[in-house]
Amino acid sequence: MRRRMEPSSLEFRATVDDAWYDVRLYLLKDSLTVKFIHFSDAYNETFTSNCFITLQELHHFAKRFRPHSVQLQDPDCSKVVEGITVCASCFPKNDDLRFFDAVVHSVKREKHSFSNEEEKCQCTFGLHWQHGENVGAITSASIENLCLIVPNTQIDPKVATFLRISKQKIERTMPNPSSIESEGLLFGISNSNSIERKTTDQDTDLGGGIWSMNIIHENQGHHFILVEALEKDLRPSTIVEFIQKQTSILSKAYVYPSLLSESYTRGIIVVNCKEKLKKIYKFLDNPDHIIISYRGRPWVITETKFRRGIIESTIGGFMSKSSNRIAGTCGELKVIYSGTEEYRMAKCLQNLYTDFANHQRRLHQKLDLEEKRILRRNID
Repeated sequence: MRRRMEPSSLEFRATVDDAWYDVRLYLLKDSLTVKFIHFSDAYNETFTSNCFITLQELHHFAKRFRPHSVQLQDPDCSKVVEGITVCASCFPKNDDLRFFDAVVHSVKREKHSFSNEEEKCQCTFGLHWQHGENVGAITSASIENLCLIVPNTQIDPKVATFLRISKQKIERTMPNPSSIESEGLLFGISNSNSIERKTTDQDTDLGGGIWSMNIIHENQGHHFILVEALEKDLRPSTIVEFIQKQTSILSKAYVYPSLLSESYTRGIIVVNCKEKLKKIYKFLDNPDHIIISYRGRPWVITETKFRRGIIESTIGGFMSKSSNRIAGTCGELKVIYSGTEEYRMAKCLQNLYTDFANHQRRLHQKLDLEEKRILRRNID
């Protein structure tokens, strides 16, 4: 069965089943209604700007929208290669056709047949499902089941307006709105931070969505991103091997020492090219899966920035480098996918850590204000 070409240019991953549907949007003040084409209004999903507590939640919500995927035709099968993500059709139950994301696990090429000058693809594609009832499973599909995902280069105007309104409300709930700017802006608006930095340690905002990653500027030094909630016995070499296996990118990793009272630690992943770091970031921040340790502890990214600097001269002396293997149990890592019980537990732990990190950040802000108040009093 071929996917019907709809007048809508936008599709949305529904919250009820994680399937992709063609939709139309209706924005009324601070309320966004998602209307599913060919469905009654009873299936509409309405979101208000009060639905989101953190920018991270808003970021993941934005990722549920994307341009309409393109149905692949028989002569297009060469576009399907191992490792790409496609939007694929399946019949979960009651012959109800739905579309879910799947990673192409394998491709078996066959010679195409021709009938009445019409080309027919005979190839078979192994799909690793990312959502739906088949999540985590690998099944076979043919070209008529596959749609090509269109890059999300420009956000829909109604979605963009709703995200701005929601972001402003989130900022008003925080004690110091200006601090939110340092965490990441949804639309890549540069932030004028008064904190002075050396030119070899420039932070660049990633923003809340993939459309804002293009604002990174060239500078000297390495490119790196901070990862939190790591196991204390995790080896940097394990991180390097894991990232290379998942993204085919060779990186370096550094793991911070932690306080004795902490049950976790932090680290950074370092590469020599911003394009490589973009790819790693998209893998780490993908809401469809979570990276966990052998104990089940999920990785967390609370600082949505790319950083840049001379690693050896700024922080090399305080961390264990990937080339220096340290004693302890090797922290095995794995990827778990949305829809599984393991994912639900990891998501709960991830949210718990994020709440803790946000609370800690507010305490730091309070400490900073109190210090400045005391110091100002002494000066006066």
